[in-house]
Amino acid sequence: AVGALRHAIRRHPERFLDKGRYSMDWYYPVLGGALTGAEAEARIAEGWDRFVVPGLGVRCVVPNPWVTGGESAELALALWAVGESDRALEILQSIQHLRDPKTGLYWTGYVFDARTIWPEELTSWTAGSLLLAVAALGGDEPTCAVFGGERLPLGLDAECC
Repeated sequence: AVGALRHAIRRHPERFLDKGRYSMDWYYPVLGGALTGAEAEARIAEGWDRFVVPGLGVRCVVPNPWVTGGESAELALALWAVGESDRALEILQSIQHLRDPKTGLYWTGYVFDARTIWPEELTSWTAGSLLLAVAALGGDEPTCAVFGGERLPLGLDAECC
């Protein structure tokens, strides 16, 4: 099943509903290890200008003027996985404006057109994705093993085409 899913993502994107406006559907194939090497690099390059807002983070949904900590941290983790640690660090640095000075936690998102935090919530998934990205960049062995994908099975190659 792993091999068939990887094959479908890589060779048959038409089999999936179009979710091109969501940033997670742009970088998840890289984050999950379905796309690696040159394919992963091309995928990241293809969506970069559409989803990354320089100095602020990663849009959740295009065309909405909203960046989120969770999507930004997940993209940083995907960048790390393809050997782009410097760009991963830049993305994490760009979301420091989401850090609440009182608690040290990160707000879920920021509407940059209105210059306001929204929604006003400090979510566990934002914290979790940030912790995973920082752990990978810091060389935490278990995190690197999972998100580096080197010890995960690729599955059998699909023979449909």
